[in-house]
Amino acid sequence: MISSAGRPSGYGGMALIAFVAAVVLTLLFGSGGDVGVAILMLIVFCIVALIGQHLKTDIDPWLPSLLALALLAKILGATARYLALVHIFGVGDATGYHAFAESMAPFMREFDIATVIDSLGRRGFGTNATKVAITAFYVPYIPTMYGGFVELASFSFLGQIGFYSAFRRWVPADRLKPYAILLFFFPTLLFWPSSVGKDALMIGALGIATAGFSAALQRYKLRDLLLAAVGMTIALLIRPHVALLLLAAVAVAMFIGKIPRAEAVRGTRTIVLVILSVALLIGAPRAISLINIELTSEGIEDLIERQADNTNEGGSAVQGEAVTSPTQLPGATLRVLFRPLPNEARSMEMLASSVESLGLLLLILTLAPRMAARLRRSYRNPWVIASSVYVLGFVIAFSTVLNLGILSRQRAQVLPFLLALIVALGWHGESLTPIAGRPRTKVRELSGVHQ
Repeated sequence: MISSAGRPSGYGGMALIAFVAAVVLTLLFGSGGDVGVAILMLIVFCIVALIGQHLKTDIDPWLPSLLALALLAKILGATARYLALVHIFGVGDATGYHAFAESMAPFMREFDIATVIDSLGRRGFGTNATKVAITAFYVPYIPTMYGGFVELASFSFLGQIGFYSAFRRWVPADRLKPYAILLFFFPTLLFWPSSVGKDALMIGALGIATAGFSAALQRYKLRDLLLAAVGMTIALLIRPHVALLLLAAVAVAMFIGKIPRAEAVRGTRTIVLVILSVALLIGAPRAISLINIELTSEGIEDLIERQADNTNEGGSAVQGEAVTSPTQLPGATLRVLFRPLPNEARSMEMLASSVESLGLLLLILTLAPRMAARLRRSYRNPWVIASSVYVLGFVIAFSTVLNLGILSRQRAQVLPFLLALIVALGWHGESLTPIAGRPRTKVRELSGVHQ
C-alpha cells in the first residue's frame, strides 16, 4: 500500500523483519555466529534502504519495499548456495577463493601487493583476477566462508539494481514492476551469483556498467561513462569476452538507436562512440590473448574444438555445434538459454534448472507474437537494440559450451537482458516508447540525477 506521501507505508517494518531474518540466518549458518557478518548485514540493509529511497520516483514508489524483500531473498539464495556447497558438493571453486582471500587479506591490508601477486600461482588470468578482487573484499574484515557468500551476494545484488536502473530509462511505467519482480526473484539470479566466485563479481560488474551505459545512451554525458568504466574494468579482468560483448552491444545501440535531436548531444555522441571504439580496439586484443585464439579460420576452429572438449564431460554433457552459420542458431539458442529440459535432468539441481528453463521458454512462446509486432515498431529503442545484440552475441559465444551444468551457471550473465526483452516487448500495456521524454518528478538513477 502506498501512503499519501508516495512512500510504501510498510517499508520500515518490512526492512526490520528482513534484517532480523538475515541476522538469524547468519547466527545459524555463519560458523560460530560471526558477529562481523551480522554487522555486515546491518550495513548492507542500510545501504539498500538508502539506495531504494534515492532511486524511487513517482512511477515506482514501491521500489524500496521491493528491494528490502529482494535483498532478503538474495540472502536466502546465498544461504542455499552455501549449504549446497558444504553438504552436497563438499568442495568447489568458492572454497579455494575463500582460502586464498582469507590468507592474503592481511597482506593487502598492509599494501603488500607483491606478496599477494606472488601467491597467485599459474592459474588463468581471470581466475587470478578473481582471487585478487575477492581478497580486496576481505580487506575490511575477514569473514567466515558463509560471510564471504553474503558479501559477494550483496555485490551481485548491487549489480541487479544497476540492471533495473538501466531498464527504467527506456520503457513505460507499466513494465517496471514486472521486470523488477523477474530480475530480483528469478531463481538462477538468486542462487548462482550468490557465492564467493566469478559469477557474483560478473553480475555486480555488468550491472554497474549497464547502469552507466544506459544513462550515456539517454543523455550522452561523458560523466556517465565513468560509472560504466568501473564495472567494465572489473568485468574485463575476470571475463573479458563477456565485457567486450556488452561494450559492442552498447556501441551498436549508440550507432543506430534513436538519439535526442539537440546538436550538442550529437557532438557528444561522436565523442562517446570514439571512446567506445577505442575501448574495443584496446580490449579485444587483450581478450584474444587471454583466451589463446588466433584470428584465422583455423584458430577459431581450434578454439571451438578446445572449448567443446573442455566442457563435454560429466553427466551434463550434451551434443551440439558452435554457431558458424545462421542455420545453427536455433539449436544453439535452445541449448544456451533454455536447456536442460525436464526430460534431460539427471539430478535435483538439473531438475530445478529445467523447471525454470521450461517456464521461461513457455513464457517467451506465449508472448512471441506481441514481441515480434512490437519489435518492428521499436527497433530503434536503444535498450532494445543493446539487449538484442547482447543476447544474440551471448548465444553465439557460449554455443561452444556443451555442458548443461556450466550453461545453467553462466546463463545468469544474459538473463537480465533476456528478461528486459521479454518484459519490454511482450508485456501487455502501453506501446514501447522511451520514458525519457515524458514528464517525471524526482527521477534519480545510479549514475546521477536526471532532469
